[in-house]
Amino acid sequence: MALGIDIYRYQTVTDWNAVRNHGVRFVYVKGTDGGGPALVRADAQVRGAQSVDLPVGLYHYAQLSPSPEAQANVLTAEVRRLDATGLPPALDLEDPHRPGPAARDFAFRFLNQLRNNGFQSVTLYGNTSMLTGITADTIGVPNTIVWAAQYGPNNGVRHPLRYNGRANIHQYTSVGGVPGISGRVDLNESLTELPGADMPLTQDDVNRVANAVWEQHRPLLHDWSVMNPMWVWLVGANMGAWEAATRPFPPAPDPEEAVRRLAEVIAEPLKEEMSRQSGQMDPDAMAVAIARRFIRTEPPQPDA
Repeated sequence: MALGIDIYRYQTVTDWNAVRNHGVRFVYVKGTDGGGPALVRADAQVRGAQSVDLPVGLYHYAQLSPSPEAQANVLTAEVRRLDATGLPPALDLEDPHRPGPAARDFAFRFLNQLRNNGFQSVTLYGNTSMLTGITADTIGVPNTIVWAAQYGPNNGVRHPLRYNGRANIHQYTSVGGVPGISGRVDLNESLTELPGADMPLTQDDVNRVANAVWEQHRPLLHDWSVMNPMWVWLVGANMGAWEAATRPFPPAPDPEEAVRRLAEVIAEPLKEEMSRQSGQMDPDAMAVAIARRFIRTEPPQPDA
């Protein structure tokens, strides 16, 4: 769990180091509103958060018009202009929208357009009445982070989130205090790991990348005189992408020697990755098993 803030034009940040030293670990800034940027642009606040290495993203306050796709494009343009990609772009769905089918359709179309614009993950913000009214859990947009607002007595202290749906972030007060920020501020707690905070890619994402890398490097795999470093990335860093990684491999003149050489290359990134994991797995044995998956160690049998 981590402490986060979301800020907009009424907040003045005087000391970003004090904000970070207080324990804040992620920042959302209001970037756009309806068909255009917020009345005061987010430049200063985004640059301030970035100056102390805090992940920062933008949120969009949804209006009834223009279309959800047009509003998503407005947010996309501002995220790209500011390079505010430390957190997934967020849709703030509240008044004048009302819980129900129309708001659900708006959210689906907006978030789907963000995905079409190239964002792997997206965020949906609303109070728990809105999230329940649009059945946010089944919104149908992959990699949607749910950001739920529920304050309880709203006294600056976090109270348990009482919501039956899934939530990744809990906005628990609008009257919080953070050193370095003038006035009250919205406080949030992440309930799961956030992207920007390195959310893992889905298997579909991994396979798409692995396919692209394979097609780029395939012409280089002409013989066994070169152990192309592409395999370290493709196999070692993306274990499990067998659908994309298992392609016809050039025949090896000495299969056992090929297994040994490939396993040595794969083992290094495996050891680095597994040093961060718990358990008693043997990276050298795993590297050999992975290498054997790509290299046939028995001669092919003639067709019957």
